Amino acid sequence: MSLLREIQDAATNESADLSTVLRKCRILASRLKHYGLKQWTQFELDGYPSTENLPKYRIQRCHSFGNFVGAFNRQARHVPIPITSIPEELRDTLTLLHFQQGVAALREMVENADQGTLQNRWPADASKLFGSSIIQTMYLMEAWNDVPTNVVVGILDTVRNRILNFALEIEEENPNAGDVSSGLPTMAQAKVQQIFNTTIHGNVANLATGSQNFSQSAVVEIKQGDFEKLAEFFKDLGLNAGDIKELQTAIKADGQPKEKQFGGKVAGWIGKIVSKSAQGLLKIGGDVASKIITDALFRYYGLPTS
Repeated sequence: MSLLREIQDAATNESADLSTVLRKCRILASRLKHYGLKQWTQFELDGYPSTENLPKYRIQRCHSFGNFVGAFNRQARHVPIPITSIPEELRDTLTLLHFQQGVAALREMVENADQGTLQNRWPADASKLFGSSIIQTMYLMEAWNDVPTNVVVGILDTVRNRILNFALEIEEENPNAGDVSSGLPTMAQAKVQQIFNTTIHGNVANLATGSQNFSQSAVVEIKQGDFEKLAEFFKDLGLNAGDIKELQTAIKADGQPKEKQFGGKVAGWIGKIVSKSAQGLLKIGGDVASKIITDALFRYYGLPTS
């Protein structure tokens, strides 16, 4: 049985351990020489080191509850806390949960959950900040998020489904792609990258193929000298804060380019980012990354893009 078929069979078998399925995908990533798939499987197995590049399916908004106390020891327990009663600048912090754990840890959380619910307690400082403004004449003593276990199960199912979709798409292109002994040529990296973007990252085919619609609608919003908009654009492509900070430093070091020739620092940065894209670390393929990134910088500098 081919490696792709092994992955498909395991992904569709609910009793198959998801960690084992991911390890098979890691072997496939090595044989396809695709760094993005290799990194994704490693993060799903070991956990994500930070929330910066956490996939959207691992970010969930959950309902909040609290215990309140009032005069004469009057109490109200397990009271729903409307999100509108939470200061706007704290809403995401207190109600958006980031599940960074590996799949084995998530499965253990589900298995050990009390009555099908997990709890995530709010920081104690939250009560001090606005605990007296939620219920009139009562004070918030403690608060938490109730997380139904089906939320975590949904994350695990999403991982399993994306593995299946990736394996099916790869097999459609080359049924022997994961078999070292097949003697067939390795799949083109651009094609593997496109499939990875659409099945693992989500429906971002327009980015993977470098469609003109995306380039025109997103790049055109960048105005001359507006680094904030430029940074927002690059962040949407999957660049992290370090990449963007490095660009800002490069721009300051190089100054305004002469005609359409970037300075050495910026040119070096572009090369680094295009390389990351080719490795599957961004939401655009390496074949279109250079043009999209260059056009965005031209807009920032006030230079023509054509």
